[in-house]
Amino acid sequence: MALSLPQGSFFGQTTRVAEFEGITVSVSAHRRGERTPVHFHERPYACLVLEGLFCEAADGLDTVFEPGVWAFHPTAHKHRDRFLAGSTCLNLTFTDLGASPKPLVKRSKRLHSYATSVRSLLAKGDQSRDLLEAKALALACVLTEGSDPEPAPAWLFATNKYLSRSIGPHVTPSWLAEAFEIHPVHLARAYRNHFGEGIESAIELARLDRAKALLEKSDSSLAEIALTCGFSSQSRMCKVFRNREGVAPGQFRRKVRS
Repeated sequence: MALSLPQGSFFGQTTRVAEFEGITVSVSAHRRGERTPVHFHERPYACLVLEGLFCEAADGLDTVFEPGVWAFHPTAHKHRDRFLAGSTCLNLTFTDLGASPKPLVKRSKRLHSYATSVRSLLAKGDQSRDLLEAKALALACVLTEGSDPEPAPAWLFATNKYLSRSIGPHVTPSWLAEAFEIHPVHLARAYRNHFGEGIESAIELARLDRAKALLEKSDSSLAEIALTCGFSSQSRMCKVFRNREGVAPGQFRRKVRS
């Protein structure tokens, strides 16, 4: 009889957890020689091996997992694991994905590098929460990749219109998803598929556009503008300006007012 694990629960030692709307990010550590019983998870999840080596038995096959290998498990997919070395895994647990993808195992050095950066942000705690959410959603939409309906759904254009008109500190990927009643992973995937950019990039560009308008028309300080537009800090706004506009906000203000 297979054991049932509730959302976000894993064998081994769970060392770090961050919860967002529609997705939970966690890191689990496993000792060498650890064996799990046959089990399944009540929610779909993706597991990316950061360090170590283990063997998973599922659907009559044994698969060896090492850094660079990841797996997606739908709800109630039965499997058991045997850890051949001390191992660390990054786990993304999803809620209400709708039509979940089938079980899938792939190898990707690029995703391993991306997962390592997500773990680093997770270790920093609340100070990197917004960036962690954006990175985790970007990773999740790749791991659960599928086809979005064509043409683009109406809600996608509605969210884009909202960003252009009402960007502010309250706007995050999970807030948008909740406001428009869309799963955060579906939202992130749809943006990438239809607009060619991640939802985090779209939000950043909306903040930048509003900051540019305020710099041109208001006398507010840079710190006040950064707060109004929803940047995490004045220094973050300055970094975005330099990366996307090639100048600092103060230089931009002087240029447009000259």
